[in-house]
Amino acid sequence: MPLAVLENETKSTRFDLRIEPSRKSAYERAAAINGQTVSQWTLANLDAAADRDIAAARTLHLTDEAFA
Repeated sequence: MPLAVLENETKSTRFDLRIEPSRKSAYERAAAINGQTVSQWTLANLDAAADRDIAAARTLHLTDEAFA
């Protein structure tokens, strides 16, 4: 299930990160460019990365020889 489906779920947990000031500035700039808060931008990008990594972990890649 894509993480975007969780949009209506109650937010009850906090997720804190320690990052370099330059990263924080870049994230704030990217969020502003997209008209989002830093939290919205971060969650959207984390959700997309999580969906991608979970899908990759569930995908079995076979060579043509192994498939045959």
